[in-house]
Amino acid sequence: MIVEVDGEKFDIPDSRVGGGLTGRELKNVLKVNKPILYEVTDAGHALVADDEAVPLRPGQRFGAMERVVAGGRNVSRINGELKLLVAKYGQERVDWTPDQAWVLLHCFELPAGYNRTETNLLIAVPEQYGHGVPLRECYVDPSLRYSWDGKWVEIPHYFDAAGRFAPQSEARKQNWRYLCLHMVDWTSTSNFQTFLRAIYTFLSNPMYPWPTK
Repeated sequence: MIVEVDGEKFDIPDSRVGGGLTGRELKNVLKVNKPILYEVTDAGHALVADDEAVPLRPGQRFGAMERVVAGGRNVSRINGELKLLVAKYGQERVDWTPDQAWVLLHCFELPAGYNRTETNLLIAVPEQYGHGVPLRECYVDPSLRYSWDGKWVEIPHYFDAAGRFAPQSEARKQNWRYLCLHMVDWTSTSNFQTFLRAIYTFLSNPMYPWPTK
């Protein structure tokens, strides 16, 4: 029986066809060294599972491709980073939602110059976090003020007034205030603590002319 894989023809012995081939066996027969095998049909590409029997017929066309990753958070990576946060701050100060979409750090220490010594800090975890997507969204307590020229002022890039911008309105409804600080450079070793260091550095120098693009 002749079938095609990416335009190349293969002759599968009838003895192999009659015995019923699983997707894994078919990849071996067709000498496919890529992890994903699919059948080319009029309706699209039908994925061939490794452990399922594959109905074969003459002239059937297949294709193969490299492994891909669909959108979603890297759970194992996030779990590892959360363990680092717990080790540094203690279990009682670190919380997160079951879907790991939000991480809450209680009593984050503020640099000198503010009208309080600490704030709670809420970090939004992007949908594809752990696959190279940086952290870009955080929220802090309302009414933070910084001593500047003898006055208590609202710092730049901090949205602490009714009707001000927040990427997620639900956070504002729960009395969080948006701190607009986006990580740009993000490497394989960057993590939550990288973002927290950036936040602390920004808050240490809030009146510095930080770039906005």
